[in-house]
Amino acid sequence: MNQVVPFLDAVEREWKAIARELPSSVRISEVRLSVEHRKLAIGVEWPDHLAAIEAWEHAICLDIDVHNLRSKEGVILVWGPCKDQSDAFTRLHGLRDHIRASLMTAA
Repeated sequence: MNQVVPFLDAVEREWKAIARELPSSVRISEVRLSVEHRKLAIGVEWPDHLAAIEAWEHAICLDIDVHNLRSKEGVILVWGPCKDQSDAFTRLHGLRDHIRASLMTAA
């Protein structure tokens, strides 16, 4: 575990576990971790959608934005400080569920 950014390390590990459950049509960008700025960013792309996951160590904060490329609409799924690490994990699982639902709708 990274001693400088333990929250970000946990978020990254949880997202990687979730990403293994997603179909191959979902592309995940490299995790961008800035220890200096204590920030993590991950991009997710699936048919007609983009999502951004951003987390900040200093605030124990996790935001997820989703953009529908077809309708040109965006939504903030979650934002702001997390109560604890499990709250952050719940948010990541919510994105997984959102991706699965949008893939089912598109099929």
